[in-house]
Amino acid sequence: MPGIMAAMTSTKPPLFAVLDRYLMSEILKTMLSLLLVLMLILAAHNFIRYLEQGSAGAIAHDVILTMLGLELLKAFGLLVTTTFFFAVMMTLGRMYRDSEMTALLAGGVGRGRIFRGYAWAILPVMLVSAAMTLVAKPWAHHQLAQYKDQQSEGGNEISSIGAGKFNESSRGEMIFYVQELSKDRSLMRNVFVQHRKQTDLGIVRSRDGYQYTDGETGDTYLVLQNGYRYDGEPGQPEYRISRFDKYAVRLSEGDPRALIMGPKLRSTAELWRSDQLADRAELQLRLFAPLAVLVFAVLSVPLSRAPPRQGMGGRMVLALLAYFLYANLEALSGSWMVLGVTPEWLGRWWVHLLMLGLAGLLMLMDSLWMAERLKRLDRQLGRRLGGQLGRTR
Repeated sequence: MPGIMAAMTSTKPPLFAVLDRYLMSEILKTMLSLLLVLMLILAAHNFIRYLEQGSAGAIAHDVILTMLGLELLKAFGLLVTTTFFFAVMMTLGRMYRDSEMTALLAGGVGRGRIFRGYAWAILPVMLVSAAMTLVAKPWAHHQLAQYKDQQSEGGNEISSIGAGKFNESSRGEMIFYVQELSKDRSLMRNVFVQHRKQTDLGIVRSRDGYQYTDGETGDTYLVLQNGYRYDGEPGQPEYRISRFDKYAVRLSEGDPRALIMGPKLRSTAELWRSDQLADRAELQLRLFAPLAVLVFAVLSVPLSRAPPRQGMGGRMVLALLAYFLYANLEALSGSWMVLGVTPEWLGRWWVHLLMLGLAGLLMLMDSLWMAERLKRLDRQLGRRLGGQLGRTR
């Protein structure tokens, strides 16, 4: 604030430079702090969730951190948009509370100039958000889907095996024993498998083994090499012993529907070329975060205004309501677009236009309120000056 007041007493160009740097530094510092806090909260929430699944044997422990990183990457674009909005709100609100904004307005700096001061950050934030939601988010979705598919049903039987101990499958039909595992866990040495089906008991012993997934059917197999299979019924003396060079045990059946990539898993380029309504709705959803940066920047101008020396509690509540209204309408617009409630040409764009219209309405109300307040101030000053002149006479 002292730097701004000092610049106000000099020429205009230094004032503009100081004001821009001041707003940008305050907003970026607040934004980075909020982003760090939200990332830590999201990381802790997902880490606990994946840790519980790992303890239950649903996923392998060695992929938890990888899946956690993909979750953070998937949410980063929207978090950038959210933290930018609340950083602008908190910065401008503090300036109103500390009377800095009053001093700037009294010095001839209008709200448009204030907006232009932090508008320099809009384009970089939009580009970062667009890169994360258009490129990184679908890639993270695809990678997560692959990991979850590998860990589902029989897909995690091999990845969760520990060397040198007996491991039971999630369905209890198989017992695995592996003496050694390669560093990448792709190759097993000295494998023992006990497979029970109703009253039949099969025991397989092999020198090597690895996991294989059929690309056409999606079935997952445990492929064993150079071993023996023992078949028979417990309690009966008859057993069949057979030797094999390669033997496959099916761990899980593939789901044909899982081979069809949904809109969330497709790249942005594929969605752009598609004529399917669901793909177009997903493409417009990915554009939500970068476009919301501009909408929130405009919306923060009227929402951040607060009387001097008063808290920002009420304004932050309004900001939260505006944020949740925006997000819920965006989610609702997708269903309406796919179901044909809204025309295809309108798509989901009406939500952004509606929020910009709300921002314009709030600015109009704000300007009327400010004009009325200035009139009252002029009348009060007029009465005081008239009273002083009367006493001097």
